[in-house]
Amino acid sequence: MKISDYLDKTLSVVVDLTGIEAEEVMGRRRTSELVDARWMVVKLLRDAGYYPSQIAPVMKMTRRQVQSIVAAFDVR
Repeated sequence: MKISDYLDKTLSVVVDLTGIEAEEVMGRRRTSELVDARWMVVKLLRDAGYYPSQIAPVMKMTRRQVQSIVAAFDVR
């Protein structure tokens, strides 16, 4: 499955769980709720086997940001 297809499905799940619109999750605002929702999307993509270098472009992040999210997810 292509990452864009899996991203759509993952984003749909996060939207259903949080009630936050997909555009807001993928946007740049940084409220704690939006950041948590973004982190969930990144974590689910990583758990599905996608590499940070694949996740970063679709989430409009750097590879390092994705790696930091994955490393700190359980702590947050």
